[in-house]
Amino acid sequence: MRKYLSSPRIALSLILLITAFVYVSSLRYEFTYDDNQQIVLNSAITSASHLPEYFTTHVWASISPDAAANYYRPIFLIWLLLNFKIFGLSPAGWHATTVLVHLIATGLVYVLARRLTSDHLISAIAALLFGIHPVHIESVAWISGVTDPLMTVFLVAAFLMYLDSAQRLEPANPRAIFQRPFLLSLLFYTLAILTKETAVAFVPILICYEFFVGRKEKHASSGSWLSGLFVSVLPYVIVTIVYVVVRTKVLGGFSQALNPLPITTIALTLPGVIWFYVNHLIWPFPLSAFYDLGYSSGGWSFWVPLAALIFVLCFFLILAKRVPLLLFLLSWVLLPILPLLNLSLFKSGEIVHDRYLYLPSIGFCLIISIASTYVVRNHAQYKLPALALLLIIGTAWILETVIELPQWKNDVALYSHGAAVAPNNNLALNNLGTALKFEGHLDESVVLFKKVLARDPNNWSCLYNLGHSYYKMGNLDEASTYLGKAISINPRKPDQYLFYGLTAMGKGDIQTAELAFRTAIGLRPENSKYRFALGVLLRQKGDFTGARQELRKSLELDQSLDSAVQPLLTQIEAEEKSASK
Repeated sequence: MRKYLSSPRIALSLILLITAFVYVSSLRYEFTYDDNQQIVLNSAITSASHLPEYFTTHVWASISPDAAANYYRPIFLIWLLLNFKIFGLSPAGWHATTVLVHLIATGLVYVLARRLTSDHLISAIAALLFGIHPVHIESVAWISGVTDPLMTVFLVAAFLMYLDSAQRLEPANPRAIFQRPFLLSLLFYTLAILTKETAVAFVPILICYEFFVGRKEKHASSGSWLSGLFVSVLPYVIVTIVYVVVRTKVLGGFSQALNPLPITTIALTLPGVIWFYVNHLIWPFPLSAFYDLGYSSGGWSFWVPLAALIFVLCFFLILAKRVPLLLFLLSWVLLPILPLLNLSLFKSGEIVHDRYLYLPSIGFCLIISIASTYVVRNHAQYKLPALALLLIIGTAWILETVIELPQWKNDVALYSHGAAVAPNNNLALNNLGTALKFEGHLDESVVLFKKVLARDPNNWSCLYNLGHSYYKMGNLDEASTYLGKAISINPRKPDQYLFYGLTAMGKGDIQTAELAFRTAIGLRPENSKYRFALGVLLRQKGDFTGARQELRKSLELDQSLDSAVQPLLTQIEAEEKSASK
């Protein structure tokens, strides 16, 4: 057995097999969370004719044009297009390719660890820990969460190509930037940064590598090291600048604050946020798409996590004296987290997510692997406890991943689990109510929506969902009340006007209904549902010309409406003839 495990190829195959086994059940899961919007309802991924739009709009442009433009991810959209062309709307295929990307990332972690340490055992342990780490569930079981694994694959490939480049720290040979490894590194970095914004951490990661590791490898003086570093990193800086310029032009700014917060609130909350991430790397229990971590106003919620972070950092620095590589790996953990610390970019209730730890966990798994291997090899008296601890961690992580994975099988399971883990998280409760509403459990959904509104009376999403629930229940008065409140809070959301208009139609208020439908069309002219509703209303009103025009436009936008539109057009023609007599 030991002979087989000593073979890198066989060991890596076993690691990938274990990782695949852990996630194989996800192939039976449905589209969940944002999958319905980004995949099922996303017309932009149905045809390659939309390719140019991927580079000139934000991710949500075709689904929700009024959404905050914070995500410029053309490569992710291309990934969705390819999957749609291969699998259509069969979620099993989508889940399979997401797991495949995670397996590729796991394999690259092994290669990276081998390149950094030249040690097969350290590399195998690091890759196995990465492959089975429970904190990756959100990125692997959730199809739309593939952005992190995909970005990580490109980023690790870029780093490996950089290490293989002869251009590193060689200012006397600037032509080396045209060599194949360096060009491939730039290409992979470009793909990574166009997949997810977190890839901007790559340049400071390179700088940290050269400072903590590369300088010692080259035995370079300070002057030659700095000039070499400048030549090495400059091309990546140029790519980053071009990306920032393009992103800013396309999105109308680098990013938009979703929840503007005072700087003091952010500062007081950051220790808790950072400790959450550190804690979930070490002790990823329990796991959820939602957590109750809120904003801090000081006191214990500030000082306790701050003290814990200081303790962990001091302990780590003591270890790093023996192995300088650990300082670089610590930077790999921390640098990708830094962009996440601008809490104004996140909605309340969403300031932390496990998926953000996908890339940082590489550094953490390498640290665990190096530390445990060092103890086993250099301290015989601690060898058995170290091996036992490593075995316990591996077994616990596998069990945790297998146990927690089913929460992602469908929306009701996901949001029920989220509401149980984070009962004070309004987003979790609102999403659970929405899922129950679409399952037909309207009474249960109304209870949840009212619970959220008792805490947050101006929660637009909850007001809209409650109004929609009452509409589906046939309670038009309550539907009109809550939809009206939603409209007064956020008048830029078109769907609320559709149901407000349908409610008015049901109450016989044709004038109000027509105004609501036309407002929805004004906000989103290319939506077939709004055109169809207005066509039906105009026919009821006796405006046959207008009705025909809107119904034909709805059919032009959505051919699946043919079976509903054609009979109406026939009836309109008959009614016109009858009226003319």
